[in-house]
Amino acid sequence: MHLLPAVCAGWDVLMPQVISDLGNGIILRVDGCVYRFDPKRVVPDDANLVSHAHSDHVPSGLASAPVVCSPATCDLMRVRRRKVERHDIDGVRMVEAGHAPGSCMFIVGEDIRTMYTGDFCTRRKRHLAPAEPHRCDILVVESTYGKAEYEFPDHEETIDSIRDWVGSVLGGGANAVLIAYPLGKAQELCYELRDFPIVLQGVIADNNQALAEHGFRLPDTRNPEALADRGPFVYVTSGFGVEQEKVVRMTADGARVASFSGWSSRRFGRGAQGRSTEMFPLSDHCDYNELMEFVRLCDPGKVFTTHGFAEEFARSIRRELHIDAEQLRRGQETLDGFV
Repeated sequence: MHLLPAVCAGWDVLMPQVISDLGNGIILRVDGCVYRFDPKRVVPDDANLVSHAHSDHVPSGLASAPVVCSPATCDLMRVRRRKVERHDIDGVRMVEAGHAPGSCMFIVGEDIRTMYTGDFCTRRKRHLAPAEPHRCDILVVESTYGKAEYEFPDHEETIDSIRDWVGSVLGGGANAVLIAYPLGKAQELCYELRDFPIVLQGVIADNNQALAEHGFRLPDTRNPEALADRGPFVYVTSGFGVEQEKVVRMTADGARVASFSGWSSRRFGRGAQGRSTEMFPLSDHCDYNELMEFVRLCDPGKVFTTHGFAEEFARSIRRELHIDAEQLRRGQETLDGFV
């Protein structure tokens, strides 16, 4: 275990905590130590905590200081960025977030426990364990789907529908193009459809190869010609950049296209997703009811909501759970009551 400077080792003495969002990650200040959750830029003198390897959560300046993250997240960041060093620090626990391979939530402190969820999901998946609630004093929770209108269908039924659709498309002699995030949904689709012939966009194949070192058994075939003599196949792609042109060509040749998101299809703009022939409500986040149940079981004294419908979700927490909750706004600095 690597220790932060001694000034950060004062959890046995209750000290004021400050939660703030000043534009470079969500900041927790405790007893002279600064913890930055998902910072945009690594700050060498602070504890930089990275929840997962999605591009909008990976900070710049990774070569300037080590970060706190899971080993899988570190290797996934190395797929795109060569110089990444990780370490562990006393007083910080990483627990499964269930959002994407390698994702974690952070629990800081013992006497006063602050939990930062990052993006998380409490549904059990066959390739990934779910996020579980942990008792805490302060909870910083994402609220991407923090409105009551967002309630996802049964997960297993969604997976069955996807398999049925893919089987029907391939059975009809066409290729199936699946547009999904390269980290997260792509791996779930690879796992759930592993008995079908699958070809992957390069970055997805790279991610799958990196995850093989962490116990994930996923396909990594990236050459469509390798399946040329086996008939129709499944192509998994992000659908962005040059992949968009490839999707257009494959569609023109008769391929059927599907997208995967917790948002309704009307939320997608033009581009590769806009050409989807099918849309499945597959999400790596919690829906509203799952968020509320998670907060209830964590039983915090204070909740800060962030991302998505943060203001609406904080209001729901106050109304339904009778827990003090507020939206964490950019530029805001709040002193909590646990002193």
